[in-house]
Amino acid sequence: MQKKERKLRSINSLFDRYKTTLKAPQKVVVDAFCEVVEDLFGVTLPPERVKYTAHSKTLAVGVSGALKSELKVREDEVLAHLKGRLGAANAPTSIL
Repeated sequence: MQKKERKLRSINSLFDRYKTTLKAPQKVVVDAFCEVVEDLFGVTLPPERVKYTAHSKTLAVGVSGALKSELKVREDEVLAHLKGRLGAANAPTSIL
């Protein structure tokens, strides 16, 4: 009788199926956005001021003045950082 040879699998490979089907929840995206804003601009943005719409992948920021203008000017950079943190499938595509 032959023994079945077992191979060790990395833990990451066990979750590959879920990585492709699950989407990041709204709170995770909003928190990541607030962290990116703090890292890039040095401004603490409260999560209550940010709304994320998952089906359109749009972030709505409820701030006024210079911060909102700076976010629009550097939108591509902020979105690139979010894509690095959340992955391409879960990252927002625009900021309002």
